[in-house]
Amino acid sequence: MEIIISDLTRFAKEDIVCTAGIIRNSDECVRPMPYLKRSFCEKLAILPGSVTEGDFRKSSNKAPHIENYNYVGDIKI
Repeated sequence: MEIIISDLTRFAKEDIVCTAGIIRNSDECVRPMPYLKRSFCEKLAILPGSVTEGDFRKSSNKAPHIENYNYVGDIKI
């Protein structure tokens, strides 16, 4: 699945980043879980507009976080 990254949010704990995006050719929002490491995002230059690819699996259909998807294996850019 390909996701176009729209947002990156830093936490007080600076080694993780919350990312969010839209599934390419869709209007479905995705928040990859677990949170990505900041160093990983910097290494791959993951920024808004980046297209990532990976094995993302919906983890919840319950509010408030229906956009959570677990990823299995590597995320590629």
